[in-house]
Amino acid sequence: SGWLLPNLQILTIQSNTLNMFGRSDLQSYERLQNLQAGQNKFVCSCEFVAFFQSDIKGGDVQLTDGEESYICDSPLYLQEEPVGQVHLSVADCHHVLFVSVCCGVVLFVAILLGILLWRLHVLWYLKMTWAWLKAKRNLRRRQRCREREGLESLLSFDAFVSYSEQDACWVENFLVPELEEPRDNDEESVNHRPLTL
Repeated sequence: SGWLLPNLQILTIQSNTLNMFGRSDLQSYERLQNLQAGQNKFVCSCEFVAFFQSDIKGGDVQLTDGEESYICDSPLYLQEEPVGQVHLSVADCHHVLFVSVCCGVVLFVAILLGILLWRLHVLWYLKMTWAWLKAKRNLRRRQRCREREGLESLLSFDAFVSYSEQDACWVENFLVPELEEPRDNDEESVNHRPLTL
């Protein structure tokens, strides 16, 4: 602590076990002018790097052993980097803020995507595609079974009707009854058999 040495003007603490120091450490030495603390194993944390790059360079205390002797020892990806040249990202220094912003952006995009999918009726189209794929697969399976049994491949349906949800009422109340159950008094229905949809 600096209060033990109130008149100290030059502090040489090179090649020691010092791994970081801060503003409060230097302020306790009231008359300190020159500092030589290089060749130590510095932990390049966000606080230490910010302090070293701003406060030390423009402060009252001069680094008389040169900035190049202040080298990072950890974290591993910054090893052997000069402390004065280290650039730490927002993700490195503000973990909570970075994760919060990322989660917020992901949540916003997910809500936006959900609204867009809902407005475009994508779920309905996905369900219809799934039903079509299942029907196609079942048809192939039935055909394979019939071929194995030596029977002629027969179709179960005459037509597949794909329609928009907005046309559901017309399809179910008019189109399907007209094609599957033609009226007896209709002249055209006499010549045509009912279709299986």
